[in-house]
Amino acid sequence: MATAPVEVAAAEIALSKSRVVLGPQESDTLRVLVPGQGHREIRGGIRWQSSDTAVARVGPTGIVNGLSPGRTEVVAVGFGQTHAAAVLVHREAKTLVVTPRPTAGAIQLPAGAARRVTAVAEAADSTPIPEARISWGVGDTAVVAYDPAKGELTGRAVGNTTLTARLHEFEPVEWTVEVIPGTLGLDRQRVGLGLGQRDSLRAVLLDDTGKAVGAAPELQWSSDPAAVVRVSPGGTIDGLRPGHAVITAAAPWGKRATADVFVVSDLFLASNRGGGFGIYQVRSTVADTLRPVLADSFGNIQPSLSPDRTRIAFSSNRAGSYDLYVMDSDGGEPRRLTTDPGDEGEPTWTPDNLGIVYTATSRGEPPQLHTLHPDGKSAQPLTSGAGGSHSATVAPDGRTVAFVSARDGNQEIYVMPVAGGEARRVTRTNRRESYPRFLPNGDLLFAVERGGRSKGSRVVRLAGTEGEGSTVLETEEPIGGLAVSRDGVRLAYVVGRLAEAAKGRVLFRLFVRPLDAEATPSELTLRPGEQVASPSF
Repeated sequence: MATAPVEVAAAEIALSKSRVVLGPQESDTLRVLVPGQGHREIRGGIRWQSSDTAVARVGPTGIVNGLSPGRTEVVAVGFGQTHAAAVLVHREAKTLVVTPRPTAGAIQLPAGAARRVTAVAEAADSTPIPEARISWGVGDTAVVAYDPAKGELTGRAVGNTTLTARLHEFEPVEWTVEVIPGTLGLDRQRVGLGLGQRDSLRAVLLDDTGKAVGAAPELQWSSDPAAVVRVSPGGTIDGLRPGHAVITAAAPWGKRATADVFVVSDLFLASNRGGGFGIYQVRSTVADTLRPVLADSFGNIQPSLSPDRTRIAFSSNRAGSYDLYVMDSDGGEPRRLTTDPGDEGEPTWTPDNLGIVYTATSRGEPPQLHTLHPDGKSAQPLTSGAGGSHSATVAPDGRTVAFVSARDGNQEIYVMPVAGGEARRVTRTNRRESYPRFLPNGDLLFAVERGGRSKGSRVVRLAGTEGEGSTVLETEEPIGGLAVSRDGVRLAYVVGRLAEAAKGRVLFRLFVRPLDAEATPSELTLRPGEQVASPSF
């Protein structure tokens, strides 16, 4: 039988790395692999050598040891092939600088957000060693991910885990990481501010149910328009001029939350300055500053600003008869609350912003007090019977309502629970009382006819709702509207007198004065022939 020699070609081999980076006294391993055989490792038949043994040495099994800073080359020879790997030995690391410091506490990271976490090796001269091999490890990759190239830690799911950085001959650095909900919210969605007043918004993180679970860090705040409200980096807001602004808190991870902020002057009233009656606001300390809020072709009267200053309840005939409406305090989004065929008006808010007491007048019947929610629901009667009831005001504790009624013959002041019940008569005179108004401490003010030859009025103050009362001020003309500032320090009132009896023309005047009995009133400028009514702080 004839035979012939057969040559078997050696398989192509390769090194596991083409470049090795080490520090002094640090080691790494090069392996010889057979790519064509599933990267099978060859453990024998290889001769190793270093081109500069002062920089790095290599052992018979491919273990490379760094000795001193510099560059060299490690060569593997075997099976008729030669392969080389570049070796860089960097400067010795003396310190490892990490940001943030683990001692500062756990890293709080919203889900979906990224935060820089870095570790930098530095030499003895405090210069960085970018070649230093810092290895990173994450305890639970379902919770966070770390990108060493970018130095970014990204929250994946709510939970707790750890991030660890390791450098040869240094103790491992470990951070505790808390991934928290990434939905952003504000503690309030609607805020009312007096002109020149300050408040603050607090940004919070929300869980899947909308519950606040913690404060939101590193936000960018903005206001639109900034001329109405100024917002600081911490969420402090300042009312600059009357109007409506949207405050936005933006998080680095893309989430946003907004709040509507309404800036108002301190006094509202109804005026016919624009032709028909409209609703205006005015700075009571500055002359001739009436600014329209809702002045259109309909009659809009009896404004009442909500306790939080974000809404105004008022009466309007825009749907035919006078119905009750609520609008934003800048005059936007008027919403009809009542649809009864009679007239509804004289709204006043409960201190919690959740209820409105108003006067309803059915055709052929005396006026009666009703209550309803600001959304128009849950309307129900509060008073009934002969003599009627009107001109309500709610006590600061929200439990008592004072009002005017002629149920006993004369027009007197009464009080009763807001929730309903028996009414108690407060005044007992033969003169007509009107415009009851509560002070913040629960004292009650009201206007009463002076009587005799005078056509004017007195404003009387009762301690609580008992006693004879003391006179706060007297006028020569009858009072046609009375308001008390929210802090109980000032009064606003309207007086009127016949200027041309034949034509029935009345001259109106508007005054603001401190509550102190010795104070001097300041008259606000009105235009010739202008009629005003229903002042309300």
